[in-house]
Parts: sequence; C-alpha cells; structure tokens
Amino acid sequence: MSFGFSAADFITAINLAKNVRRDFISAPKQFSDVLGEVRNLSIVLQDVEIELSDHKLNDKQIKDLEDLNNSCQAVLGGLQATLNKYSVVEKQQEGINKTVKRVWKRLTWEPKDINELRQRIISNIGVLNLFRQQSIRDNMTKLVKKQDDEEGRTILDWLTPFDHAPQQADFIGRRQPGTRQWFLDSPEYRKWVDTKTQRLFCPGIPGAGKTILTSVVVDNLFTRFQNDPTVGIAYLCLSFRRQDEQKFSDLILSLLKQLSQRRERLPDTVKIMYNKYRLRENRPLDYEVSEALLLVSALY
Repeated sequence: MSFGFSAADFITAINLAKNVRRDFISAPKQFSDVLGEVRNLSIVLQDVEIELSDHKLNDKQIKDLEDLNNSCQAVLGGLQATLNKYSVVEKQQEGINKTVKRVWKRLTWEPKDINELRQRIISNIGVLNLFRQQSIRDNMTKLVKKQDDEEGRTILDWLTPFDHAPQQADFIGRRQPGTRQWFLDSPEYRKWVDTKTQRLFCPGIPGAGKTILTSVVVDNLFTRFQNDPTVGIAYLCLSFRRQDEQKFSDLILSLLKQLSQRRERLPDTVKIMYNKYRLRENRPLDYEVSEALLLVSALY
C-alpha cells in the first residue's frame, strides 16, 4: 500500500523483537519464558508482514493493524527497559582487547513485572494471529466473489450481448428538467408503483412522446428502488430500425439478463442453462429461456 499504515510498517517492531532477543540471549533461566514469547512474537510479526503485504486492507483493518503495531512496540520497549533493571553492562579486559559483557543479577524466580509483560506479549500474539486468520478469510472471500463476478459477466454476455442501457441513457439525456413530472405525480402512476401485479397501459399516437415518457418511468423506478433487492426492474427499448435485434428470443433473453444481473449472485437456473449450452453450437430454446425467466422473476 502506498498510503497510510500497512503490514510493512511492522518492520520496526520486528527489529525491536530481534534486538531484545540478541541483547538478552544470555539471560538466566528465570527469563527464558518471556524471551521464548518474544521469539514467538517475532515470528508472528514476520508472518503478518509477509502474508498481508499484498492484501488490500480496509480502513478498519488498517486502524486495527496500526493499534497492534503500537501495542507490540510498547510492550517490547517496556520489556527491554525492564530487563535492563536486572542486568548491568561491564567492560572487561582480555589481554590487549576490551570486551563488553552483560552481567545478570542473581534471581530465583521470574519477577512480577516480567511476568506481566510476558502476559501482554502472549495477548498480542493471540490478537495478531486472529487478525491474520480474519484477513486471510476476508481476502479469500473477495477472491471467490471476484471469480464469481467474472463468471457472472461471462454468462450474462453469453445470454445476449445486447444492452438497452445506452439507449435508455440517450433518451433520458434528451429530457428537459421537469418534463413528464406530471405523469410521475399522477394517481394512476403512484397506484401502479405501490400496488403489486398491476399493469399500466399508456397508448399514444406516433410522436406523442411515449418513448421519452417510458425512459422517465424507467429512470424513476431505478432511482426509487436502487437499494431494494426485492424489486426487479427490466425494460425493453424497441425501434423499427433495429428489428434484427428484436426477435422474441432476443427480447426474453434481454429481460432474463437484466433481472439476473440485479441479483447479488447469479441465479442457479441461469448457470445451469449456461453449462448445458456453452459448448454447443445451438442456443437455448425459447421455452427454456421463458421458464428460466419465470424462475428468476419469482426471486423478487
């Protein structure tokens, strides 16, 4: 990650753990337990730095990771300072060479303050491992979802390459602000929107504005129900100039595609049909598409 906190920022804590282990490698056995936990913490920190370095973390994970890093540095710094209380560094003369040696105070038990720091280290190890496992699970979930999304796009494009959205966008782009608002405010339209299994028939002579009116309705429905997964919306933009794309099979496939892509996951009935025909030269029969359309419609 280029900005903010990342797993790579654990390098400071990793180096601090290494320094503690190196400086106190000759500590008496009363400190062996806490130094063993420092070793475990160092290993876990390195695992985090390696495993999560390429993972995209969300804001909460970044904040949690930063808090964990600060906690690890604090406890390691506190341990280093505390261990220094129980040792002194002496300069010794060995022939013509001078050496530095750490001399430890005689103890017969693990000091209370060291034990408390050891418990904090153990706690940090547990939280770090939990964070690792959760992050890996989250990224596996994202990977599976990405694969599902890619498969879904492939299947939807296989159903039909025709997309009415650009035509709808063109129609709604021609609309002047407030145009056809009278229709959206009409009791007939409101009743149709609020009541199930209702039909709204709006006939008109050529040039009366049916196309723009329909685009306004479609736009209003998507605005009204964009966050409602229980409402399915599908529409067709027909034109005498595109009659080759308006065969019955093309139309029902378009409706099936639109209703399928509004689902969080692609409906199984569509996947089954795809797997049945994807390696064949022929396409699904109209009755199979109609049955799939009914099944997908029933999901709303």
